[in-house]
Amino acid sequence: MCLAMDGSIHSLDEPLDDHPNGRCTMTPVLVDEEPPARETGEQWLERQSQEVQERVLGKAGAEAYRAGAVTLQDFVGRRRSEEWGTTRYAKSLREILGPEEALKWRQEAWEKGAEARKARREARKAAREAAARERDHQAWAKMQASWVRGSSRKQSVLLKVAVKEEFGLPQEVWKRGKHKFTDEQIAQARAAVRRMYEETQEHLKQQGISSLHLYRGIKSPVVTPGTVEAWTTDLDSARKFGEYGILEEDVPASRILAYSQGPGWVNGPNGEEFEHLVLGETEP
Repeated sequence: MCLAMDGSIHSLDEPLDDHPNGRCTMTPVLVDEEPPARETGEQWLERQSQEVQERVLGKAGAEAYRAGAVTLQDFVGRRRSEEWGTTRYAKSLREILGPEEALKWRQEAWEKGAEARKARREARKAAREAAARERDHQAWAKMQASWVRGSSRKQSVLLKVAVKEEFGLPQEVWKRGKHKFTDEQIAQARAAVRRMYEETQEHLKQQGISSLHLYRGIKSPVVTPGTVEAWTTDLDSARKFGEYGILEEDVPASRILAYSQGPGWVNGPNGEEFEHLVLGETEP
């Protein structure tokens, strides 16, 4: 109400009808001269955000105001009281437009509010998903950086533990007892390997790859299946680790956890070895 009255021009014989405890004042304006340049209450309201306008006029009132169905002056009412005399008050949208028209604007405001609430929920959900994705990528980066420097390092062992638990693999984790991990660390690692697996599978699918011909150099006379194993598409790279021979196999794409030149992969100090991390078989 005060915003609507701000900047209005009145004659000298017109009393200032304010609301009880109001603090509005009159400023003299000279005849035949323009009033001092200043921002009026209505001009101020027009440049405010939708949220501020709704706090001033109510959701339905602000909706009708923005649509041009009502003016700011329409919200100013005048009434007589024995105690206060003639006063100004803020009229409701129902008083201005009538019950049916006011109801229409309330419904429209509710529908738009529902859309806004949905958008906010979706934005919060997207923010949570983005934060989770970033956490998973950071956790994966630590494990993968450790892996390319040695599979017995702590973060490398954590990767194998996470793979075993996340994919329900039967193979034992080599050097598992050497390192201690909290439930929270394992849970975060499981989320990271799951996300990397899904991103890798999507990457392979986009390239139309259903299987890969891979090699694995054998460094020990006894071949022990692992929860996750390092294979390569490059025979020369496999030979560097093939003191006891080389395995050669067509591996389904569904068993590829991550690979060189795929999502989230960074080569180690030995450079490009065309490495592929292959999940262990579900049957030992």
